[in-house]
Amino acid sequence: MSINRRLTGMAGAVAAALPVFLSVPTEGYAQIEEITVTARRREESLQDVPLAVSAFTSQQIERQGITGLADVANLDPSIQFDTAFGPADTRITIRGLSNTRGRSNVAFLIDGIDVTTENLNAAGSGLLANRRLLNDVERIEVVKGPQSALYGRAAFSGAISYITKNPGDEFEGNVGWELGDYGIRQFDFAVGGPLIDGVLGIRASGVYYEDDGFYRNSLSGEPVGDTEGYGYALTTVFTPTDELRFKLRGEYSSEKIGPLPNARLGGGRTGSNLKLYEYPANAILPEVAPGVPGLGVPAGGGSTSTGLLSFGQYCPPELQDPSKGPGYCLPSTFGSSRGLVIAQGEDPLTGRDYVGLETETFRLALETTLDVGVGMFTSYTGWTDFNASDAYDQDWQALGRPDRIGLPANSPFLIPEAYGLTVPPGYVVPEVTGFSQQSSRSKVDTNQFSQELRFATSLDGPLQFTAGTLYWNETRRLEDSAVIIFCTLTKRAAGLEQGLVLSPGQQAMVVSAGDFCSGSGGTLDNYQDFYNQLQPQRPGIWQADTKSWSFYGLAEWAITETWSASFETRFISETFNYSKPNQSSCTQFFGPNPGGLQIIGADNDPNQICSVQFVEDPNFALNPFPPAISGTQGYRVNRGKQTSQFSTPKVTLQWQATDDMQLFFSWAQGQKPGGIAATPGGGSPTAFSEDRFDPEKVTSWELGMKSDWNLAGFLRLNSSLFFQDYTDKQIGTQIEQDGFLKPIIINASAAEVWGLELEALWQPELVDGLTLRAAWTYLDATFSDYVEQTRSLQRSAQYNGPCEIVIKGGTTAFCALDFAGNQLERTPKNSVVTSANLTRPFLQTGFDWFAEFNLTFQSKRYLEAENTVYFDEFYLVDARLGLLGDRWDLLMYIDNLFDDNTIKSGGTGPDFGSQVVELGFSAGLGVSHSFGTLPDPRVFGVRARYRFGGSF
Repeated sequence: MSINRRLTGMAGAVAAALPVFLSVPTEGYAQIEEITVTARRREESLQDVPLAVSAFTSQQIERQGITGLADVANLDPSIQFDTAFGPADTRITIRGLSNTRGRSNVAFLIDGIDVTTENLNAAGSGLLANRRLLNDVERIEVVKGPQSALYGRAAFSGAISYITKNPGDEFEGNVGWELGDYGIRQFDFAVGGPLIDGVLGIRASGVYYEDDGFYRNSLSGEPVGDTEGYGYALTTVFTPTDELRFKLRGEYSSEKIGPLPNARLGGGRTGSNLKLYEYPANAILPEVAPGVPGLGVPAGGGSTSTGLLSFGQYCPPELQDPSKGPGYCLPSTFGSSRGLVIAQGEDPLTGRDYVGLETETFRLALETTLDVGVGMFTSYTGWTDFNASDAYDQDWQALGRPDRIGLPANSPFLIPEAYGLTVPPGYVVPEVTGFSQQSSRSKVDTNQFSQELRFATSLDGPLQFTAGTLYWNETRRLEDSAVIIFCTLTKRAAGLEQGLVLSPGQQAMVVSAGDFCSGSGGTLDNYQDFYNQLQPQRPGIWQADTKSWSFYGLAEWAITETWSASFETRFISETFNYSKPNQSSCTQFFGPNPGGLQIIGADNDPNQICSVQFVEDPNFALNPFPPAISGTQGYRVNRGKQTSQFSTPKVTLQWQATDDMQLFFSWAQGQKPGGIAATPGGGSPTAFSEDRFDPEKVTSWELGMKSDWNLAGFLRLNSSLFFQDYTDKQIGTQIEQDGFLKPIIINASAAEVWGLELEALWQPELVDGLTLRAAWTYLDATFSDYVEQTRSLQRSAQYNGPCEIVIKGGTTAFCALDFAGNQLERTPKNSVVTSANLTRPFLQTGFDWFAEFNLTFQSKRYLEAENTVYFDEFYLVDARLGLLGDRWDLLMYIDNLFDDNTIKSGGTGPDFGSQVVELGFSAGLGVSHSFGTLPDPRVFGVRARYRFGGSF
């Protein structure tokens, strides 16, 4: 059945959509509880706000077990959520605008305070966005479309806002339990009320949670993805007068998360769902090596990583096709988790599995309000101290160690099966699987301070105004001890004189004695020993300091009783100071790459600097080493700053057509500041002039409707039609300099996003207590202008057609790939969320029973702009059955009822493992592999809550 036919069937069953999953009261369950939101920085009914807003109440958060962004994304079809290498590598997308590079496109706020951050030395939105929620949340609001005017510097495509609970007018509290399979356990509590009636109230809350993870590392049997954490919060509200109020909230949390359950999908000769992609015939350069014709070195010599050389059909034998030319195999789809094995290597420092992630967060927030009659002054003061450390295996292809497979000392070896080569007499052919490793190890300290002051009028006339200013400052420090170790082949095609037999166009890699990782103790035969010789390791230091001043205003005019208009804008001035290691490594080939600072030369001199590092540029300040290093002076650290000033206007026109229907139109501009690449420099130094990238911009037009109807019961029907013109998209690419390929970020693309959101809620009068909800988002999101120049054979093969050859510097050839018309990465065309809830009295017990089903559908999404590798469409069904009472709630749940095993998140990375062994070191710079995060299986559990105190 096609996607369109499936969606038509769903639409016929439930009309169309609602990202606002309203709760059903236990009394008078035929009524809809209206939700009050603060989307325009004042309290309004959700249905009255002329914005596309989703809201999730505390009842729904509790009933559906919402603990973080992934759960929120599952309940709103306009949101996609991805993680890749680890929990910090968070990609959140609203309406198709994903942050491939640079800052998050979505703002994250807690009680009105911006806590948005971004990663150093990696893409993604950072861990502050992906923290687990504590249990005491009153409401989650999702505002879609550019919202920078009211939500600050990071609301490029929207904002997600958490609102915590305040102490009530009466003493009350609750305790909750959760037990589930896979070791799921949670205990939480909240208690509070007035200490002095009408003057002082206090509320305390806490949570402890743990689980054993859903998967195991096949090599060790230890869990992956397991979690353990706790947190607590204390909120005090002081109201000395009717006009003045203070709310002070402190929060602390600690969490441990095991390595993500990532499994290698592979590429090249091994992997899952592989498909052959031919190289563009015009992109393959002639191969000339003195004395060895046709075997692997571009004309003029140089590294094979910088030339588009043919490795034949680099595929499993069963996928090789003699009728086709040279090509590369990679997964066409991430597919399902069926048959995939998690194989994560040991931590060489401990000899055990990597620990994953550990975090500690402390937050203070003070909200002060003063009512002066004609308006309200509000002050928001926020401070966050966040610390994290992580350690991961980052290649997910640990298949053994040479010292465990009996590799003879000082024996040459060969990998002949890759190309069907004949093995000369006397050669040993071991199963070489563990000669390299890519691992992540870092410590992150993040501190944020913000101060916002706002005044909103409450005048009697048709005009209202809001004005405010915000100071926001963040400092981040990363100690990076990531390592890439190559204990692998160091010579290409050096074995003809030893009797190797090669077919035309085939290539071989040979290693002789002494070509493993070499340290002061002589020849080694595994990376673990080499790694431990590097200790203690000096980390690479990355530092960032962001200072942002902004001024904003909103003017609203009630033109008539039914027409109103508003204009809002924010002016932002931001300075970004940045310091980072200048270069990944220039060291002994096939040795360590420890964060870019510990430089090990061929003679094991840690102070040696390669000649290519002797580069100076006026765009950044130098951090010189001692005056005489090999008679020269160089630098290892780049320092520089980026300054941005911009405004983000928005105009809204609202028509209250009837008491139960409004139409609104808005035009808005958003901008995401430019910056400096938060990625390592590569094989040669990078000047900040090359690391800088310009702002992203979006212009959005939206036409929306919100309406209530009497149609065989109560029907709420909302819709939004929007167009987003997306320009100067920040993407990662590569350039060639000094014979090396270097990753950089450029503004290389433009895109157009046409979208339709339909929302519906229906309570049919024929069935008391039945509530049907649904939401459908359609996105036609395509690149309108995007040409990327690459030297990667893999990317050229993925292009799946001839490319234009561009010569730079007179000798260096690039393949120009035109992606215009391709779908934006990580963006589905169709997403649907539906639910059905039936709530009825349970006999004469004073309880109500309920049954609820939720279905989430998402069509396929492409991982990257090439539109080759994609995530398959999937359906998820969750079910809940329970009792609701004044004091007690009890429910049983089944998440992923039908045990769907579709991989929904993952990524790609350079392959420094199996393909390096097969192709040689140079392949690691031009060949990548894919990995997928295995999905949560079917999970059974039970939740219970007891409420005490108050008036029930």
